[in-house]
Amino acid sequence: MFGKANKKEALSQNFSIPHQCHFYFLWIGMLVSMIGSGMTCFAQSVAVYTEMGGSVMDLTLLAVLAQIPGVLITPVAGVLVDRWDRRWVMIIGNTVAALATLSLRMLLVSTSIEIWHLYIFVVIISLANHFQWPAYFSTVPLMVSKDKISSANGLVQMSRSVGILAAPIIAGIAVTNFKLKGVVLFDMSTYLFALTILLFVKIPKVSTNPMKMAKKFSFIEEILYGWKYLTDRRPLLSLLIFFVFANFINAGLRILIIPLGLSFGSPKALGGILSVCALCMILGGITMGIWGGPKRKVYGILSILFMQSLVLIFMIGRPNLTLIIIGLVLITFTDPILNACGGTLWHEKVSLGVQGRVLSIYTMLCAAATQLGSIFAAIMSDYFFIPLFSEDGFLTNHLGHIMGSGNSSAFCFLIIILGTFSLILATIGFLYKPLRFLDSRIPDEEHAKGNLKPIKLEPVIATGACQVRQP
Repeated sequence: MFGKANKKEALSQNFSIPHQCHFYFLWIGMLVSMIGSGMTCFAQSVAVYTEMGGSVMDLTLLAVLAQIPGVLITPVAGVLVDRWDRRWVMIIGNTVAALATLSLRMLLVSTSIEIWHLYIFVVIISLANHFQWPAYFSTVPLMVSKDKISSANGLVQMSRSVGILAAPIIAGIAVTNFKLKGVVLFDMSTYLFALTILLFVKIPKVSTNPMKMAKKFSFIEEILYGWKYLTDRRPLLSLLIFFVFANFINAGLRILIIPLGLSFGSPKALGGILSVCALCMILGGITMGIWGGPKRKVYGILSILFMQSLVLIFMIGRPNLTLIIIGLVLITFTDPILNACGGTLWHEKVSLGVQGRVLSIYTMLCAAATQLGSIFAAIMSDYFFIPLFSEDGFLTNHLGHIMGSGNSSAFCFLIIILGTFSLILATIGFLYKPLRFLDSRIPDEEHAKGNLKPIKLEPVIATGACQVRQP
């Protein structure tokens, strides 16, 4: 049984090389779609607050609904991505998002739109996009040859950076001239552009599905299979845990950058700094696309995080605007390289037939860590460090000669703490051998040969849970 599967899988791998051209077309389509979606998100926030009389709570709820429903549906999306043709998953997701955007446009034209209508559309589009992303990300090893996977991941990271930079700038101009109606119309055209490319691009199908090798699995058991796959491979599980903590720390930094920048200058100056950072992210993605990254991807991840930790502690954590800007440039330039190295490991070390399940778990946990990291940083800054760095605060009296006082000092001190956490995480990564030697301990041949162990999941009647066992 495995012999035939191996042969088919090998054919699939060889067949992927001519599809590199198709990957670049797909990448362009998704890039344009990301820009359109980002513009609509920005324009909706502006419209809710300025045209619809919304409050800060309305903006917060809009942001939460744009993330949480999609995160919760991600494990289900991962199973369906592995079950179905990934090209059709992207087509359906793109079509649903386009229809939702069209409906939003019709409501805007009729002038009968309310804020709660936006909540509904945000949820629908979020769900559609969270089906598209694992399908898109898991097509990389199907469409490019193995030696190009790192470069392809660099391009994927670059496209996300372009969306971050271009969407607010273009949307700011469009909202001023065409209001939300014009932005939504442009977004709908980007969906149609991406859909046109998806209809003509060729994506090889996965030949080996490990779920078909074992007994018939229930849907819940298939979701659990992704977690079982990781727990059976300790190096991959350690990589997952590593990125969960890294996202927690990174989210805290992101939430602090805006108030820290405003404490030193005007909103216009902050916008300029953030634009420079986004440009550095694009350059980092381009660099990774050309270079392909280090041979030992884990070493690249750990080394970059170690360097970023030192930057947080000694540059961004200092109440000096020049040092902060230089530090942000270094971090935003190296972020796409770090993320692309991680994406390459997931593509090379996870079998094609379960990438949807595994990557959905990775996406869900990292997204949850990001939300928790943001909440942690907000609580610690507002309720602890800002009072402690007030004029007569405890830390002002003890560290004022080094850190100064006021809000900027509070933010910098919290960033130093986050940098210390990051430094500890990088050090543990170097010391923990299953993670440090992941490149060699999990061979790429497992990815190519479909060398999978079927597992049995037997129900535990007493608890109604599901127990995973090795055969």
